[in-house]
Amino acid sequence: MKRDKKEIFIPWLVILYTWPFFPAWVTLLQRNWLMLPFMAAVGFLFVPDYFRSKTFIRSLFFFFVLIFGFLIGSHYYSSIVLLFCSICSYIAVSAYAWYFSKMADETQRKLLSFATILFIVFSTLASYYICRSYPNIIRYSANGENEDAYRAFVISLQRYGLSSFDVVHALPILIPVLILGFKSVLFSVWKKFFFLALAVICVFQTYISGSATPFLLSILVFIASLVVHVGSLRSNYRAFVIFITLCFIFLSPEVLSKVISFISSILGADSGELQMRLTNVDEAITTGSTDTGDMGARVNLYQLSLNAFYSNILFGSRTMPLGGHSFMLDTLGAYGLVGFLMLLSFVVSLLKNIINQIPPKYVPFYGLSIFAAIIMLATKNTGTWGTWCFLLIISPVFLQYIISTSSKK
Repeated sequence: MKRDKKEIFIPWLVILYTWPFFPAWVTLLQRNWLMLPFMAAVGFLFVPDYFRSKTFIRSLFFFFVLIFGFLIGSHYYSSIVLLFCSICSYIAVSAYAWYFSKMADETQRKLLSFATILFIVFSTLASYYICRSYPNIIRYSANGENEDAYRAFVISLQRYGLSSFDVVHALPILIPVLILGFKSVLFSVWKKFFFLALAVICVFQTYISGSATPFLLSILVFIASLVVHVGSLRSNYRAFVIFITLCFIFLSPEVLSKVISFISSILGADSGELQMRLTNVDEAITTGSTDTGDMGARVNLYQLSLNAFYSNILFGSRTMPLGGHSFMLDTLGAYGLVGFLMLLSFVVSLLKNIINQIPPKYVPFYGLSIFAAIIMLATKNTGTWGTWCFLLIISPVFLQYIISTSSKK
């Protein structure tokens, strides 16, 4: 009986909370108040093994840092509501990550995989047509959370399938696993190219979002995933050496400027906001200046968080403002090395539990998913449900589904 309840609740809760169509029916505040405590409670009831694990104990140290920091005036959370919802989010995503990696059966993984495929395809098509009338609406959808009129407008579009800012920035995490499906020698040709097409669709959704960071990162991990092959980390060392070498080459100012110019020429003037941001990046590369435009604003925000961190390296600042544009730098600025290491210990423990369930020859592809998550968390304020869910739940579920399907063949 308990098994039946798990099959009903856990996969569907992940699907409901990840899809942007669900929060379209309630406000953001109500969504968090209604769903996150409920999801955390379901995790407590149906995944009791997680709450007896060392990973959960490590999370408690991190939660203590968050609560203590709030009580003594940390700038990270503006209200106790946001703090409470954040802790519930961490509890839910970690409990479900534990469940899917250790306890879920094939039916549940298949349900979550197929639902995610449907979600990605449908949201990409819907977002494409909506963005033709409202360019860059995905990128700016997160900027009006405190403006009732704008939020209501975005919610009305999400009812028709418009993707969300969080999901778009999480999609690069899934691409390496999809490329693994394409490279599986045991899949039929149509299934292999279906996974390739789905990876391309993920890249396309980041493109129509108008946000340069997930778009460029999607292209990078797409290429890296094609270079990496099924095998142990040791057998992939040549691929990683080649990839790192190419990164150094392409990240040199001269080459990177040409690459961005080439991408801009392909996209054309119709890409609007994304074209402007690529041009801004190209200008910063060629001139060496990040004093103006989006790049300048981003660097200034990073510097605010770094200044807060430097003012109190161990415990973070309680008086200095945070930039709010980098999850990692903001955590360092608000809670110092102590808080950051508590978070790192918690996340690494979850990742180790997941990797231990993956055959070694498939680990390099999940390693690229981790790489994409690190880049996104370092450069953007994406320590949200979308990023953690794609990294700790959806990507491992896809990976295990691909492995189990290949093993049967």
